[in-house]
Amino acid sequence: MKTSRFKRSGLHFGLVTVFATLLAAPAAWAATGDQIGAEFQVHIGTEPLRPAVASDGAGNFVVVWATHDAIYARFYGSDGLPKGDEFPLAQISVPPPIFDGKLSVAMNSSGKFVVVWATSSDMTHEVINAQRYLADGTADGAVIQVAAPQQAYYGAAPSVAMDAAGDFVVAWRQISELDVPVGAVFFQLLRTSSVYARLYNAEGRAKGSAFLVDVPFVQVLEAVSGQPTVAAPGIAMDSRGRFVIAWQDVISDSGLISGSGLIDGAVNVMRFSAVGLPLGVKQRVAATWPGWITQPVVALGADDSFAVGWMDIVADPLTLNRTAVRMRRYNNIGIAQGPASDVSARTARPYSAVCAVVRPDGGLLFAWDGNDPTPPYSRNIYSQNYAADGTPQGGNALVNTTTTGIQSLPSLAVTDADGDYVIVWASTPDNTGSQYSIYGQRFSGR
Repeated sequence: MKTSRFKRSGLHFGLVTVFATLLAAPAAWAATGDQIGAEFQVHIGTEPLRPAVASDGAGNFVVVWATHDAIYARFYGSDGLPKGDEFPLAQISVPPPIFDGKLSVAMNSSGKFVVVWATSSDMTHEVINAQRYLADGTADGAVIQVAAPQQAYYGAAPSVAMDAAGDFVVAWRQISELDVPVGAVFFQLLRTSSVYARLYNAEGRAKGSAFLVDVPFVQVLEAVSGQPTVAAPGIAMDSRGRFVIAWQDVISDSGLISGSGLIDGAVNVMRFSAVGLPLGVKQRVAATWPGWITQPVVALGADDSFAVGWMDIVADPLTLNRTAVRMRRYNNIGIAQGPASDVSARTARPYSAVCAVVRPDGGLLFAWDGNDPTPPYSRNIYSQNYAADGTPQGGNALVNTTTTGIQSLPSLAVTDADGDYVIVWASTPDNTGSQYSIYGQRFSGR
């Protein structure tokens, strides 16, 4: 048995699952840990799925996902076997039900967990919801309205993290805009982008109102084609309730009045106390020009050191290998431990999700989906391990056994103090879009 720096009574791993349009795939992969058992199927159905997973740190874990009108879950024990069939957690009751399936889940060491999601009745004004659950999946109180209907870009999902006592924090984006459609182009007169968060105790009572994480970014007079990617904030909380938020700072900075044209994408990070007070100042983790940075993810260790990951795209048509998952490490007082580095190889093939956790020994683990670099360019799930000092352990590793069809949208959780972990993902094995599954694979952390 390994010696762990996490105490079982206070074990909590920051977990954020984020979604984007990314480009990557490694040329080769190596083992990220021995597989524990075979790949297993969590669910099969007829709707696209976005799974999320969370663990109690004692080997048990829950997988949650959503259809257009309901949220479902399935429990698994420390032996990796299901604890019964899937069951509905909540109904999506917005009329008409406009819900894109994005959700976030967090669990503490007692097995209690919370799920957050956003719904909209008009694809413009969103309601942020949260629901707490007991360890057996029974709803613990009523659905919580975290944020009332507000002007928010449709599809910007909220994120949640929980501490050992069951207190939790929800973070989300709020975007207000005034634009005029001109054919396929929207002429944006005014746009503001903000990140908010709100704290709750273990009984689901708010610890005050929502608070602004950062000063809103304002864009004036800008022409945009279609709707830009707006990522959910990355968030992680330690066992004592202190938390870290990472967010996409700039969607674009090319407005005729407000834009400098120098930064197309950036990611920032900020640390907070258990009562929501800033610990230090906002830090810019990375920025690129010309290019794009989005889809932030943050992983927090027991000693409050953390890492921020993101998607990085170089907007240069002459550059073939333009995109990679990148990361940057910080110590427990928020000082960067060196420059940013690539997690995945830079390639021109897309992927759509990235997730990260800190292992009990202080090491890092990332997972993402990507296309193979050679024909037939199959989409698979990959992972990368790092030692506590940031040294890569092996190369990018192939996670899934099922390789037919499309494997995408991974979610990741460390399941025990030995560092064992589980990765779940969405699968379209028939490659026709008529059948959708969720698969999972457990790995040894030894």
